[in-house]
Amino acid sequence: MTNNISFKAQFIKPVYIKRVIDKDNSKCLASFVELNQANINDVKAVELLHKEWGDKAKYLKNIYHSICNNFKTRTESPDSKIYALTTQISDLENLNPNGIEGVVEVIPAPNKDLFISFIQVNPKNTYKSEDRVYSKIGTEIIDTLKKLFSRKKLSTISGNNSQSFYEKNNFIENHCGLLEYIPKID
Repeated sequence: MTNNISFKAQFIKPVYIKRVIDKDNSKCLASFVELNQANINDVKAVELLHKEWGDKAKYLKNIYHSICNNFKTRTESPDSKIYALTTQISDLENLNPNGIEGVVEVIPAPNKDLFISFIQVNPKNTYKSEDRVYSKIGTEIIDTLKKLFSRKKLSTISGNNSQSFYEKNNFIENHCGLLEYIPKID
């Protein structure tokens, strides 16, 4: 993927991610953006990620279907929101899909809390990858959601492979089997 696509992504906030190729695990600046599900270029960008990341990115397939469905139905204010973490820090109107390191889909719950539908990290940067450049991308996405929605409970349903990830990020299992992060509100 070498294309630059004219996105309508909205910059949300700067974030820092760890570079594991540096011996000192230094952090580098990145951007957290919200994709516009009514914009064809944002849909195409997720499609390019879906093709590039392939079968190793099983949750991205669901995010891709969601953004396509919202685009096709011309949903102006879709129930879900899709965010991306990208290493690109400027010219975000021309976001480069090569810089996207993680994507998350969230749905506001009826009680105004937030449900994490799917989270997908670039497969080359998962903890199992020997070629990874960045670490803790998923954790940075979760931490950013916690900051953005600091007064909301975050919840998700996890598979066997992801439960320990959520538990490391301070989610606890409730009586219904959902994993929840409950913010401390002063």
